[in-house]
Amino acid sequence: MASNPLKAGKELWSKNRRRVLVAACVVVVALAYGHHSPKVKTERAEIPAGYESAGRELAVHAEAKPEKPVPLLLVLHDDESDAKTIEKDSKASALADQQKFALVYPEAVASNWQTDGKDARYLWDVVRYVAKERSNIDMSRIYIWGAGEGGRLALTVACGPLDPAQQPLFTAVGTVNTVGPPACPARVHVKPVTLAPGRKWNEATTSELWKFSKDIKG
Repeated sequence: MASNPLKAGKELWSKNRRRVLVAACVVVVALAYGHHSPKVKTERAEIPAGYESAGRELAVHAEAKPEKPVPLLLVLHDDESDAKTIEKDSKASALADQQKFALVYPEAVASNWQTDGKDARYLWDVVRYVAKERSNIDMSRIYIWGAGEGGRLALTVACGPLDPAQQPLFTAVGTVNTVGPPACPARVHVKPVTLAPGRKWNEATTSELWKFSKDIKG
């Protein structure tokens, strides 16, 4: 007598039901994760024409179209260094992926920062460029950190005379091994960090600076 195909099908489903449901859940979670958490890569870019700093380079690590405006953080390398090195040492890109903020590593000309108007203008152009053309930025949450001379430039830009028509408002400044920082007005929150001799900026330092920065209300 021939077997009943319906009965056989029910038995097969009963035996494999849990396995099928688990596999389906895995697929759904994977699709949801892929939709809501696009992988962000650090990309080299140039400030385009139309900005005073046109042609200046930077590295951008930012989601192109986040659903809600996100904070923006600028991380400045020390003199005789570069954007690639500070990204590697700070591990800030991994933190940006976890905490959902846009990140930029500006690049000094010939690896040395100038605290005159030219590099200040470049940093203001970096903020405008990223906010206008690279991501959806919460302009009340602009943070800037710097190591050594990068920290000095960060303080110079953030703590200088405020002209809303020409520059964004930096809410918080973090400095690492920066000597002799200029005085800052009360509107700017400053977090100086001094590392032991020979110790590089690392992931723990980045976490410390981020906790300080994100707790500041714009």
